[in-house]
Amino acid sequence: MSDEALLMAKEAGVYLVRTEFTELAIRMTFHGTSAAEAKALHEQFIDWMRRAWMLDVPMAFGSDVVFLL
Repeated sequence: MSDEALLMAKEAGVYLVRTEFTELAIRMTFHGTSAAEAKALHEQFIDWMRRAWMLDVPMAFGSDVVFLL
């Protein structure tokens, strides 16, 4: 999500809710994903959240049940 899109969401009063995955969860969910691919995707998640936080975009965190326990 671009900074412009994040700012548009903020101005509209939209709360951003995402389900982010750890590197391990990425590999478990998306079979065939290499460690390098999982690391890159996880870093994208972190970058997105960091930019949203720095732009003061309202966020809510939830948990999706993805894994069987």
